[in-house]
Amino acid sequence: MVKSKALEFGEWGGGGKTTVVTHIYNRLLENNSLFSHVYWVTISKESNIRELQDAIAKKFNIDFSKEGEDNQRSALLLKALQKLKKIVIILDDMWEVYEPELVGIPLGVDGGKLIITTRSRNICLGMGCKEIIKVESLSTEEAWELFNKTLERYSALNGEEEKTAKDIVNECAGLPLAIVTTAKSMRGVYDIFEWRNALNELRGHTQGPTLDMENDVFKILEFSYDRLNDEKLWECLLYCALFPEDYWIRRASLIRYWIAEGMVGEMETRQAEFDRGHAILNKLENVCLLERRGNGKCVKVHDVIRDMVINISKRNSRFMVRAGRNLNDLSSEIQWLENLERVSLMDSQLSSLKSVPNCPKLSTLLLLSKYGPDGLPNAFFVHMPSLKVLNLSYLNISSLPYSISNLVNLRALFLCHCSKLNHVPSLAKLKELRELDLSGSGITELPDGIELLALLKCLALRGLSIKDMSLNRALPNLLHLQCLRLDDMRFLMVGIEELIGLRKLEILCINLSNLHKFDSYMRTKQYQRLTHYC
Repeated sequence: MVKSKALEFGEWGGGGKTTVVTHIYNRLLENNSLFSHVYWVTISKESNIRELQDAIAKKFNIDFSKEGEDNQRSALLLKALQKLKKIVIILDDMWEVYEPELVGIPLGVDGGKLIITTRSRNICLGMGCKEIIKVESLSTEEAWELFNKTLERYSALNGEEEKTAKDIVNECAGLPLAIVTTAKSMRGVYDIFEWRNALNELRGHTQGPTLDMENDVFKILEFSYDRLNDEKLWECLLYCALFPEDYWIRRASLIRYWIAEGMVGEMETRQAEFDRGHAILNKLENVCLLERRGNGKCVKVHDVIRDMVINISKRNSRFMVRAGRNLNDLSSEIQWLENLERVSLMDSQLSSLKSVPNCPKLSTLLLLSKYGPDGLPNAFFVHMPSLKVLNLSYLNISSLPYSISNLVNLRALFLCHCSKLNHVPSLAKLKELRELDLSGSGITELPDGIELLALLKCLALRGLSIKDMSLNRALPNLLHLQCLRLDDMRFLMVGIEELIGLRKLEILCINLSNLHKFDSYMRTKQYQRLTHYC
């Protein structure tokens, strides 16, 4: 099917490879007379052949659930793709050679093309590409034009400002990502002293006896990071590195983490806290440190910026990020150091976690994964007294370690879609808890002590089957609740009287047994204060 393979490559990140191929992709979609099927697959640095097969299969709605062996999976993929004519497959950001036949991409039949992007010419050669196109850095004129266009000045630069600005552009070495990020960080600068100071700062970041393009890119981007000049913005950007490479992060989810960590600052209403969170995200987007998806609901960190951010976090070993990895083969990479502050094993394949970490400074732990461990040692959380955010969503655990009851500083506990979970230890000691999400889990009884969580602001129990009336008894004590999500619940019906007592409620999703109850609640002052309801 795939007769020829074209490739865009550049020896550094941020050089515009993905941008160039995005234009090709869009043109092919617009003109479907050339190719009937056009598919884009993004490959992360940590991907293996099975993950690549999964990503391609997802595009073609191929079910691998009954195919365990690699050769069975590739045969199924091969058979499905051979049926398609005039097809283009784009593999973006390849980091190693994958034999197309072993993956399941058929070669040798007319009518199709494989396009890949990579930073390595050796990968081009290893893939046997028929045509190799190197993406060169921008010329001096192109770089200056891009800088000016991105700067968006309402008045032209004067002579000395222009000379300094051109020196700044030269430091960016013709790399589009570096130029755009630097230009956006200089918006609003109308003082020659600031221009000269910025040049000196940038030269301080890029000086060195030898040219190391990857490190030079990091240093240029770090200049923009430093110019944020706001510790809160720095911490919020660093937090984004906890997610897997090329992962689209839901803005709302990210802001929930920031709120729980105390990065946003506690405010009177949930809406005010989210507004501030969105304002922080906008600032990071405006200086090109985050990328927004078209619908505005998600953001992504460019892989080069993510690498730069992880490099920054490694300087004092505050972060351990092993997101999206097969850690069954790389268990030695999990090192629970005492000074860790944030750990992400999100979306990683990990059959077990047997050690008991000693991490007294740890504030965020993200273990959510469909491929994660099916159990944790009972003492797992004993030495995590500072933990504020804990996400165990999607794990195949049937019960939680009893040590979770002692996380007295925990502010957010996420146990979404833990379908096998049938027991949660007492939460009575978790007096600081602000958000509890048990949606889609397997529990049929509310955890003991929930009525003692006086500071709880968000409670989500979507899709649960709870038969008793324990929530009705707990609600009168949860006077700080701002968000209550009880939609799609079976059996549980909450009384109107209990809802009326929640005077700070802003978001309510609930099933009511009849129209009379709905009408009764609509007439209350509490209903009129809601910003969202279902």
